[in-house]
Amino acid sequence: MVIALRQAMQEGDFAARLRLADHASQPQLAEIFNELMATMDIQDRVWQRDRRLWQATLDAAPVAIWVKDLAGRYVLVNQRAKISLGESCLGQTDSELMSAELSASERQDDRNVLLGQPRLPDVVKRNIKFAVLDADGQPMAVCGVEGDFEDGRVG
Repeated sequence: MVIALRQAMQEGDFAARLRLADHASQPQLAEIFNELMATMDIQDRVWQRDRRLWQATLDAAPVAIWVKDLAGRYVLVNQRAKISLGESCLGQTDSELMSAELSASERQDDRNVLLGQPRLPDVVKRNIKFAVLDADGQPMAVCGVEGDFEDGRVG
């Protein structure tokens, strides 16, 4: 059973389980656990590296970029977005960062975007918004890009 579990884990099948009543396999179970922890450590380092890469890329953009979760909390922002929203905007909602009137308008825009109506830039609001979809094609976030979109140029 332990050998089958190890094989499943190596093949990426993390749904495999070991019966807890199999006490004879405790040393093997400890070895598998340690291998799993080592794999998770490697994956965490890769995730951290990728996160830094994405953040550096976003921060270099000449526009403000932000992502809000379905509850309207800012979960990802670049440096230009922090200039307009504030350094401590992560985890906060528009109602915590803006006037009631502007917050209500932004939330309605977000709802429309989540219903499949992406927002294109106009003269008044210099941003575009679009839904970020999960693996099943369902909206999981709203992304906004704010900048000068005149004459087809961005900046």
